[in-house]
Amino acid sequence: MRGRYFSNCQAQRISQIAQWTAALKRVFQHMAAAAWLLAVWPAGTVQAEDGDPARVLQQSGAWVEAYQARFSNYVAVEDHLQKLTQNSRLKQMRKTRADVLLVRLEAEDAWVAFRDVLDVDGQPVRDREERLRRLFLESPADLQRVIEESARYNIGGVRRNFNVPTLALSILAPKMQGRFKFRLDGLEKGDGVRAVKLDFTETGSPTLIRTGDKDHFATGAFWLHPDDGSVLQTRLVVGGETTGQVRAAITVRYRLDKTIGLLLPVEMRETYDDPKSLYPAFSPVLSCVATYSGYRRFEVASETSTPAAR
Repeated sequence: MRGRYFSNCQAQRISQIAQWTAALKRVFQHMAAAAWLLAVWPAGTVQAEDGDPARVLQQSGAWVEAYQARFSNYVAVEDHLQKLTQNSRLKQMRKTRADVLLVRLEAEDAWVAFRDVLDVDGQPVRDREERLRRLFLESPADLQRVIEESARYNIGGVRRNFNVPTLALSILAPKMQGRFKFRLDGLEKGDGVRAVKLDFTETGSPTLIRTGDKDHFATGAFWLHPDDGSVLQTRLVVGGETTGQVRAAITVRYRLDKTIGLLLPVEMRETYDDPKSLYPAFSPVLSCVATYSGYRRFEVASETSTPAAR
Protein backbone atom coordinates (compact mmCIF):
# COMPACT_ATOMS: atom_id res chain seq x y z
CA MET A 1 0.00 0.00 0.00
CA ARG A 2 2.78 2.37 0.96
CA GLY A 3 4.69 1.53 -2.18
CA ARG A 4 1.64 2.23 -4.30
CA TYR A 5 1.15 5.60 -2.50
CA PHE A 6 4.71 6.72 -3.19
CA SER A 7 4.35 5.50 -6.78
CA ASN A 8 1.25 7.65 -7.27
CA CYS A 9 2.97 10.68 -5.73
CA GLN A 10 5.97 10.15 -7.97
CA ALA A 11 3.70 9.95 -11.03
CA GLN A 12 1.96 13.17 -10.03
CA ARG A 13 5.32 14.85 -9.51
CA ILE A 14 6.52 13.78 -12.95
CA SER A 15 3.26 15.06 -14.48
CA GLN A 16 3.70 18.45 -12.75
CA ILE A 17 7.29 18.72 -13.97
CA ALA A 18 6.16 17.94 -17.51
CA GLN A 19 3.50 20.67 -17.31
CA TRP A 20 6.00 23.22 -15.94
CA THR A 21 8.48 22.29 -18.66
CA ALA A 22 5.84 22.79 -21.38
CA ALA A 23 4.83 26.14 -19.88
CA LEU A 24 8.47 27.33 -19.72
CA LYS A 25 8.96 26.21 -23.31
CA ARG A 26 6.03 28.37 -24.43
CA VAL A 27 7.45 31.34 -22.50
CA PHE A 28 10.86 30.93 -24.17
CA GLN A 29 9.16 30.66 -27.57
CA HIS A 30 7.35 33.97 -26.97
CA MET A 31 10.60 35.56 -25.79
CA ALA A 32 12.36 34.33 -28.92
CA ALA A 33 9.58 35.71 -31.11
CA ALA A 34 9.79 39.07 -29.34
CA ALA A 35 13.56 39.15 -29.80
CA TRP A 36 13.09 38.35 -33.52
CA LEU A 37 10.62 41.22 -33.90
CA LEU A 38 13.08 43.60 -32.25
CA ALA A 39 15.69 42.47 -34.76
CA VAL A 40 13.29 43.05 -37.65
CA TRP A 41 12.20 46.48 -36.42
CA PRO A 42 15.29 48.61 -35.89
CA ALA A 43 15.11 51.61 -33.58
CA GLY A 44 13.31 54.55 -35.16
CA THR A 45 11.17 52.53 -37.59
CA VAL A 46 7.43 52.95 -37.90
CA GLN A 47 5.43 50.15 -36.31
CA ALA A 48 1.81 49.30 -37.03
CA GLU A 49 1.16 48.98 -33.30
CA ASP A 50 1.86 52.68 -32.76
CA GLY A 51 -1.83 53.41 -33.51
CA ASP A 52 -1.32 57.06 -34.45
CA PRO A 53 -0.44 57.30 -38.18
CA ALA A 54 1.12 60.77 -37.80
CA ARG A 55 4.66 59.42 -37.67
CA VAL A 56 4.33 57.21 -40.74
CA LEU A 57 2.60 60.03 -42.65
CA GLN A 58 5.46 62.40 -41.88
CA GLN A 59 8.02 59.84 -43.00
CA SER A 60 6.15 58.79 -46.15
CA GLY A 61 5.32 62.40 -47.02
CA ALA A 62 9.01 63.29 -47.01
CA TRP A 63 9.77 60.22 -49.13
CA VAL A 64 7.08 61.11 -51.70
CA GLU A 65 8.32 64.69 -52.00
CA ALA A 66 11.86 63.47 -52.70
CA TYR A 67 10.54 60.82 -55.07
CA GLN A 68 8.41 63.25 -57.09
CA ALA A 69 11.38 65.57 -57.47
CA ARG A 70 13.41 62.77 -59.07
CA PHE A 71 10.87 60.65 -60.91
CA SER A 72 9.07 62.61 -63.61
CA ASN A 73 9.23 62.71 -67.38
CA TYR A 74 10.15 59.05 -67.58
CA VAL A 75 9.10 56.69 -70.36
CA ALA A 76 8.43 52.97 -69.91
CA VAL A 77 7.26 50.17 -72.16
CA GLU A 78 3.75 49.11 -71.13
CA ASP A 79 2.38 45.69 -72.07
CA HIS A 80 -1.34 45.87 -71.37
CA LEU A 81 -3.83 42.99 -71.43
CA GLN A 82 -7.56 43.76 -71.13
CA LYS A 83 -10.26 41.09 -70.69
CA LEU A 84 -14.01 41.68 -70.64
CA THR A 85 -15.98 38.74 -69.22
CA GLN A 86 -19.70 38.20 -68.69
CA ASN A 87 -21.56 35.13 -67.48
CA SER A 88 -18.11 33.55 -66.88
CA ARG A 89 -17.36 33.84 -70.59
CA LEU A 90 -14.71 35.92 -72.35
CA LYS A 91 -16.52 38.54 -74.42
CA GLN A 92 -13.58 40.63 -75.62
CA MET A 93 -9.82 40.76 -75.20
CA ARG A 94 -7.18 43.23 -76.32
CA LYS A 95 -3.40 43.36 -76.04
CA THR A 96 -1.52 46.59 -76.53
CA ARG A 97 2.09 47.66 -76.32
CA ALA A 98 2.84 51.32 -75.77
CA ASP A 99 5.47 53.80 -74.72
CA VAL A 100 4.02 55.44 -71.61
CA LEU A 101 5.21 58.89 -70.61
CA LEU A 102 4.66 59.61 -66.89
CA VAL A 103 4.62 63.31 -66.08
CA ARG A 104 4.00 65.11 -62.81
CA LEU A 105 2.14 68.42 -63.05
CA GLU A 106 3.20 70.50 -60.06
CA ALA A 107 0.48 73.13 -60.49
CA GLU A 108 -2.30 70.51 -60.34
CA ASP A 109 -0.35 68.29 -57.89
CA ALA A 110 -1.22 65.29 -60.05
CA TRP A 111 0.32 62.64 -62.29
CA VAL A 112 -0.76 62.14 -65.89
CA ALA A 113 0.22 59.56 -68.48
CA PHE A 114 0.34 59.64 -72.25
CA ARG A 115 0.24 56.25 -73.96
CA ASP A 116 1.83 56.22 -77.39
CA VAL A 117 0.37 52.89 -78.56
CA LEU A 118 2.80 51.02 -80.80
CA ASP A 119 0.71 47.98 -81.67
CA VAL A 120 -2.72 46.49 -80.94
CA ASP A 121 -3.12 42.70 -80.83
CA GLY A 122 0.24 42.37 -82.55
CA GLN A 123 -0.59 44.76 -85.40
CA PRO A 124 1.32 48.08 -85.72
CA VAL A 125 -0.76 51.23 -85.31
CA ARG A 126 -0.90 52.76 -88.80
CA ASP A 127 -1.79 56.35 -87.98
CA ARG A 128 0.60 56.69 -85.03
CA GLU A 129 2.82 59.37 -86.58
CA GLU A 130 -0.21 61.35 -87.79
CA ARG A 131 -1.79 61.16 -84.36
CA LEU A 132 1.35 62.45 -82.65
CA ARG A 133 1.65 65.25 -85.20
CA ARG A 134 -1.93 66.37 -84.51
CA LEU A 135 -1.43 66.32 -80.76
CA PHE A 136 1.93 68.01 -80.46
CA LEU A 137 2.81 69.86 -83.65
CA GLU A 138 -0.28 71.27 -85.36
CA SER A 139 -1.34 73.10 -82.20
CA PRO A 140 -0.07 73.38 -78.65
CA ALA A 141 -0.88 70.10 -76.93
CA ASP A 142 -4.04 70.26 -74.83
CA LEU A 143 -3.72 68.18 -71.68
CA GLN A 144 -7.27 66.84 -71.80
CA ARG A 145 -6.86 65.81 -75.46
CA VAL A 146 -3.66 63.96 -74.60
CA ILE A 147 -5.36 62.13 -71.71
CA GLU A 148 -8.37 61.18 -73.84
CA GLU A 149 -6.14 59.99 -76.66
CA SER A 150 -4.31 57.76 -74.19
CA ALA A 151 -7.59 55.91 -73.55
CA ARG A 152 -8.26 55.36 -77.26
CA TYR A 153 -7.78 51.58 -77.20
CA ASN A 154 -9.57 50.80 -73.94
CA ILE A 155 -12.34 48.20 -74.17
CA GLY A 156 -15.55 47.85 -72.16
CA GLY A 157 -18.22 50.41 -71.41
CA VAL A 158 -16.30 52.12 -68.59
CA ARG A 159 -14.87 55.53 -69.35
CA ARG A 160 -11.43 55.51 -67.76
CA ASN A 161 -8.43 57.72 -68.19
CA PHE A 162 -7.16 57.76 -64.59
CA ASN A 163 -5.30 54.42 -64.81
CA VAL A 164 -1.94 56.08 -64.14
CA PRO A 165 0.36 53.80 -62.10
CA THR A 166 1.79 56.65 -59.98
CA LEU A 167 -1.56 58.40 -59.36
CA ALA A 168 -1.99 57.25 -55.75
CA LEU A 169 1.37 58.72 -54.68
CA SER A 170 -0.21 62.20 -54.68
CA ILE A 171 -2.29 61.17 -51.64
CA LEU A 172 0.81 60.92 -49.45
CA ALA A 173 2.13 64.35 -50.46
CA PRO A 174 2.12 66.57 -47.33
CA LYS A 175 -0.21 69.19 -48.84
CA MET A 176 -2.72 66.48 -49.85
CA GLN A 177 -2.79 64.47 -46.61
CA GLY A 178 -5.31 66.79 -44.95
CA ARG A 179 -7.99 65.72 -47.45
CA PHE A 180 -7.81 62.09 -46.32
CA LYS A 181 -8.29 60.04 -43.16
CA PHE A 182 -5.59 57.47 -42.46
CA ARG A 183 -5.48 54.35 -40.27
CA LEU A 184 -2.66 51.92 -39.54
CA ASP A 185 -3.76 48.38 -40.31
CA GLY A 186 -1.05 46.00 -39.15
CA LEU A 187 1.85 44.33 -40.92
CA GLU A 188 1.83 42.33 -44.13
CA LYS A 189 4.55 40.55 -46.06
CA GLY A 190 4.96 40.73 -49.81
CA ASP A 191 7.88 40.12 -52.18
CA GLY A 192 9.93 39.03 -49.17
CA VAL A 193 9.55 42.41 -47.41
CA ARG A 194 7.49 43.19 -44.33
CA ALA A 195 5.38 46.28 -44.90
CA VAL A 196 3.25 48.61 -42.81
CA LYS A 197 -0.28 48.76 -44.20
CA LEU A 198 -1.81 52.24 -44.15
CA ASP A 199 -5.51 52.54 -45.07
CA PHE A 200 -6.98 55.80 -46.38
CA THR A 201 -10.41 57.32 -47.01
CA GLU A 202 -10.87 60.52 -49.02
CA THR A 203 -12.94 63.19 -47.24
CA GLY A 204 -12.02 66.53 -48.83
CA SER A 205 -13.24 68.21 -52.00
CA PRO A 206 -12.25 68.57 -54.80
CA THR A 207 -11.41 64.88 -54.97
CA LEU A 208 -8.42 63.33 -56.67
CA ILE A 209 -10.65 61.83 -59.40
CA ARG A 210 -13.50 63.91 -60.83
CA THR A 211 -15.99 63.84 -63.68
CA GLY A 212 -16.55 67.46 -64.61
CA ASP A 213 -17.57 69.06 -61.31
CA LYS A 214 -18.58 65.75 -59.70
CA ASP A 215 -16.45 64.33 -56.90
CA HIS A 216 -15.52 60.64 -56.76
CA PHE A 217 -14.28 59.83 -53.26
CA ALA A 218 -11.54 57.22 -53.09
CA THR A 219 -10.52 54.62 -50.54
CA GLY A 220 -7.60 52.24 -50.50
CA ALA A 221 -4.28 51.42 -48.87
CA PHE A 222 -0.53 51.81 -49.05
CA TRP A 223 2.06 49.19 -48.19
CA LEU A 224 5.11 51.04 -46.85
CA HIS A 225 8.64 49.99 -45.98
CA PRO A 226 9.05 50.36 -42.20
CA ASP A 227 12.55 51.83 -42.42
CA ASP A 228 11.96 54.87 -44.63
CA GLY A 229 8.24 54.99 -45.49
CA SER A 230 8.88 54.19 -49.16
CA VAL A 231 5.92 52.90 -51.16
CA LEU A 232 5.99 49.21 -52.06
CA GLN A 233 2.39 48.85 -53.22
CA THR A 234 -0.75 50.98 -53.62
CA ARG A 235 -4.45 50.17 -53.93
CA LEU A 236 -6.99 52.78 -55.04
CA VAL A 237 -10.75 52.11 -55.11
CA VAL A 238 -13.39 54.46 -56.53
CA GLY A 239 -17.16 53.93 -56.74
CA GLY A 240 -18.94 50.85 -55.48
CA GLU A 241 -22.03 50.01 -53.47
CA THR A 242 -22.41 53.26 -51.56
CA THR A 243 -22.23 55.37 -54.73
CA GLY A 244 -24.34 53.33 -57.13
CA GLN A 245 -21.51 53.53 -59.65
CA VAL A 246 -19.20 51.01 -61.22
CA ARG A 247 -16.41 50.07 -58.83
CA ALA A 248 -12.86 50.65 -60.05
CA ALA A 249 -9.96 49.05 -58.15
CA ILE A 250 -6.35 49.69 -59.17
CA THR A 251 -3.40 47.94 -57.49
CA VAL A 252 0.20 48.85 -58.35
CA ARG A 253 3.39 47.06 -57.27
CA TYR A 254 6.76 48.83 -57.06
CA ARG A 255 10.22 47.33 -57.33
CA LEU A 256 13.71 48.79 -57.08
CA ASP A 257 15.32 49.61 -60.42
CA LYS A 258 19.05 49.37 -59.69
CA THR A 259 20.01 51.30 -62.82
CA ILE A 260 17.90 54.36 -62.01
CA GLY A 261 18.12 53.87 -58.25
CA LEU A 262 14.38 54.28 -57.61
CA LEU A 263 11.37 52.17 -56.75
CA LEU A 264 9.39 52.06 -59.99
CA PRO A 265 5.97 50.65 -60.93
CA VAL A 266 6.37 47.16 -62.41
CA GLU A 267 2.75 45.96 -62.46
CA MET A 268 -0.71 47.54 -62.42
CA ARG A 269 -3.89 45.47 -62.02
CA GLU A 270 -7.32 46.99 -62.69
CA THR A 271 -10.79 45.59 -62.03
CA TYR A 272 -14.07 47.26 -63.00
CA ASP A 273 -17.33 45.67 -61.86
CA ASP A 274 -20.80 46.41 -60.48
CA PRO A 275 -21.08 45.26 -56.84
CA LYS A 276 -24.79 46.24 -56.70
CA SER A 277 -25.82 43.96 -59.55
CA LEU A 278 -28.70 41.61 -58.67
CA TYR A 279 -27.02 38.92 -60.75
CA PRO A 280 -23.25 39.31 -60.28
CA ALA A 281 -22.48 36.22 -62.36
CA PHE A 282 -24.17 37.82 -65.38
CA SER A 283 -22.71 41.28 -64.80
CA PRO A 284 -19.76 42.31 -67.02
CA VAL A 285 -16.33 42.46 -65.39
CA LEU A 286 -13.33 44.17 -66.95
CA SER A 287 -9.92 42.94 -65.76
CA CYS A 288 -6.63 44.47 -66.90
CA VAL A 289 -2.97 43.72 -66.20
CA ALA A 290 -0.18 46.07 -67.27
CA THR A 291 3.53 45.41 -66.83
CA TYR A 292 6.26 48.05 -67.15
CA SER A 293 9.86 47.72 -68.26
CA GLY A 294 12.63 49.58 -70.06
CA TYR A 295 12.42 52.83 -68.10
CA ARG A 296 14.39 55.74 -69.58
CA ARG A 297 14.42 59.51 -69.33
CA PHE A 298 12.19 61.38 -71.78
CA GLU A 299 14.01 63.97 -73.90
CA VAL A 300 12.65 66.16 -76.69
CA ALA A 301 14.75 67.32 -79.61
CA SER A 302 12.93 69.90 -81.74
CA GLU A 303 13.38 73.29 -83.36
CA THR A 304 12.53 76.24 -81.14
CA SER A 305 10.00 77.50 -83.71
CA THR A 306 7.62 74.58 -83.29
CA PRO A 307 4.55 74.81 -81.01
CA ALA A 308 5.73 71.71 -79.14
CA ALA A 309 8.97 73.45 -78.16
CA ARG A 310 7.08 76.53 -76.99
